[in-house]
Amino acid sequence: MTIKTCKFRIGDVYLFHATDPGCESGTSLWGIVNDRDADGRICLETSSADLKKYNHWTFCPPNTCFADFPRAKN
Repeated sequence: MTIKTCKFRIGDVYLFHATDPGCESGTSLWGIVNDRDADGRICLETSSADLKKYNHWTFCPPNTCFADFPRAKN
């Protein structure tokens, strides 16, 4: 889904990607959504691109176009 049309639920984990609508977990930014600001930017409580280093209270990168929920691998 695109981040413009997604109705994010605060506190849920999402995957974010600039070019991949499927938001593969290995190449996406993982983030816990806090809210949108007045300009429509998505504020993340915490986020990580590698699940080792975490950033706190940042905005989703401006080139991000897609978001999805993490899915278990079969």
